[in-house]
Amino acid sequence: MTSEHQAQIDAFAQHLMLSQSPRTVDAYRRDAVAFFQFLDDRHLSFGLSSVRSYLLDLQERRLSRRTVARRLAGLRAFCRYQEEAGDLAANPLRLVRTPKARRLLPHPFSREEIERMLAAGGPGADGLRARAVLELFYGSGLRISELASLDLDAIDLSQHSADVIGKGGRARRALFGQPAADAVGRYLKDARPLWAGAGEPALFVNRRGDRLSVRGLRRIVAALARRAGATSTSPHGLRHSFATHLLEGGADLRAVQELLGHRSLSSTQIYTHVAMTQMQEEYKRSHPRA
Repeated sequence: MTSEHQAQIDAFAQHLMLSQSPRTVDAYRRDAVAFFQFLDDRHLSFGLSSVRSYLLDLQERRLSRRTVARRLAGLRAFCRYQEEAGDLAANPLRLVRTPKARRLLPHPFSREEIERMLAAGGPGADGLRARAVLELFYGSGLRISELASLDLDAIDLSQHSADVIGKGGRARRALFGQPAADAVGRYLKDARPLWAGAGEPALFVNRRGDRLSVRGLRRIVAALARRAGATSTSPHGLRHSFATHLLEGGADLRAVQELLGHRSLSSTQIYTHVAMTQMQEEYKRSHPRA
């Protein structure tokens, strides 16, 4: 890659850090690097024709529509930045449509699976931590990155709430119920002091006393799911379950949107399809005239 392109990408990434999560910054940086590497390898200049050539290359490599759309999102963000900085007179991405990706329905855990997972934590400090993680995860609908970043002073067990910094640095108050409050309280009393020193701010810690990472949380949830014989081991299924079970219970869609921290209502509406699909299955299984 040319030094000029590398400098543009570095400046773009620095700009993104002001408003985006580290994961988004890394993803958009990779998108820009892949595109400019394509241009440099073929000695092409940046413009509409080269963008179309790049999209054709992605299609010939049989990448999914979802992947192509995500790559385009990174390029669009880069071009917007270039326009705002005055370094791009005509944005070629304005003339390029994003391919519509087939929206996959999320796969939530059933209520029975969650109950089996809660019973699979086992005894001792590890078991107390596992139950606290699961209860808070499912009870609040947090993203796994939000759960990992929770500090002690962000959670209020008496008010059943936690102050969360979500995507794009947006703050919200997450809610959870008494079972989660009880489980976290037991973990704080009987497990966390065995590992963490007085100066560690993180709510969930590993055995070394350091903040429990996203990877560590994934391992805990996946282990519980395997022991419970669940159909999935993905921790994101707990967030899906949170939303789906709320809607099945009659919750207002706007309230679920706020609880999940979705900026757009369309991101929340997918859970109405999940709830309807499950109701249809229940109807077919139970009604004599189905």
